[in-house]
Amino acid sequence: MQVPGRAIPINQLVAYRCYNILFDSLFAPNELTRAHAAEIIIQEMEAGNERNATDSFYASLDHVYAEYAKAVARQIAYHSSQISRIPAARALYRAGEKEILQQVILKALDSNDLIDRITAVEALGRLQYLAAKPIFEREIKSTDSLMRIHALAALAHIGDPAAVPLLLAALKSDDADTRAIASWACGNIREKSAAPLLEELRYDSNPRVAFFAHRALARMGVRDTLPFLRSALFHQNDTELRYLAADAIGYFTDMSSIEVLSLAFHDPEPDVRLFAASSLLKIAKQMPQSFTQKHLDLITDIPWK
Repeated sequence: MQVPGRAIPINQLVAYRCYNILFDSLFAPNELTRAHAAEIIIQEMEAGNERNATDSFYASLDHVYAEYAKAVARQIAYHSSQISRIPAARALYRAGEKEILQQVILKALDSNDLIDRITAVEALGRLQYLAAKPIFEREIKSTDSLMRIHALAALAHIGDPAAVPLLLAALKSDDADTRAIASWACGNIREKSAAPLLEELRYDSNPRVAFFAHRALARMGVRDTLPFLRSALFHQNDTELRYLAADAIGYFTDMSSIEVLSLAFHDPEPDVRLFAASSLLKIAKQMPQSFTQKHLDLITDIPWK
């Protein structure tokens, strides 16, 4: 409730619009977008809990939206297609519903579909599920190169020191998918020893490799990756790379990121708007004095199609 005679701070108005986009995304036509939205909202709540947030404005919104997110994630995790079930299950696990691990993620390891199994291995790594280490060690010997590199990335996520030299070697692979996923993993664990190789991969002939090298370096705080990421956000034809660019730009909580992310709210793809809202929300929480009416005016959403 607004106090009479007292204006609501612009950063809170910006944040409220960002929360609205996250909430609207829970009801997007695309199931995977809904799963992504649920995971982002639950991660916001998790981050607030870790900070022991005292700001009642953010704490109350995190709590309310997280309850909706968990309901949507449950529906997807238990009743939807495998590709959407895994991120939804990952969100529920983060929210404390540990039984989902056995019921969905570990169960997917027995699937006849290779992509299902790879997605499960990736999820276990990102959740830093240490008990899955024997699974990762088994899968790095897989006959499939994509499974091998995802299993190696998972080992890196759980902190296995033996994984780092193998990841560095994978950055030099002749296979573009291997280089791209190795770059992604090095960024996620912020492996500084990979920086020289990632600098070379910024100029890789394969656009996905170049993108993931830039994203990895951005996660390590390398600011001169921003022009590339901004260009990717507005000019990449690949929707996944655009929304990952929006996510990566949010690693830099400064004025230069605010307007770029605000403009991304006009992207026709829901996932891009979703990740732009997530990144902008982080900045609103960390830099409350950085927003102007201009930024507020830019943040408008496009109705779902």
